[in-house]
Amino acid sequence: MDRGHETISQAENRRGYALIEMAATMAVGSLMVGVAVSVLYLLLDVERDARDGLRLRGELGRLGRQFRDDVHAAVDFRPVTPADAEASPPSWELRLEGDRVIRYGRSEEALWRRVIAAGEAVAGESFALPPAAAVAIELLEDESIRRLRLRIGPGEASGDGPGLRVSYIDAVLAHDHRFALPEEP
Repeated sequence: MDRGHETISQAENRRGYALIEMAATMAVGSLMVGVAVSVLYLLLDVERDARDGLRLRGELGRLGRQFRDDVHAAVDFRPVTPADAEASPPSWELRLEGDRVIRYGRSEEALWRRVIAAGEAVAGESFALPPAAAVAIELLEDESIRRLRLRIGPGEASGDGPGLRVSYIDAVLAHDHRFALPEEP
């Protein structure tokens, strides 16, 4: 019995850790750090996507206001077909009173707008678009109302994955001129 008593007291006085206990503790700690880093990267990706989405919604809102103002002020609309239609994206013209024209067109990741007076560009801006978005402006005629519809949606290269939804911005052509008196001959 003396010997059993001696073993118990040695176990009680032990102050160190066994190598296997140390390895198990390090493995659990490493696993927890790995999970924490993975969650951190996931949260950063979600935050970046949310920030990009908010920026794009702001751009679409700004584009919507500008497009409606331009269409309301215009007296006529026509699509512009470039000389090399396959290599160049289309553009569209809104004719204002006098010799002013507002032209919309597409570049890599933006829709641009140029104000042209007397044949020279006097102002311009661009609106960021989602990658691989398709843009079209079409004339819709209902009885006596002529509307323009700006369509922004997924393009051919975007695939079937989730992402961009179709957005429409409609405006009545020559809305600001509806109470104007006809010109006398």
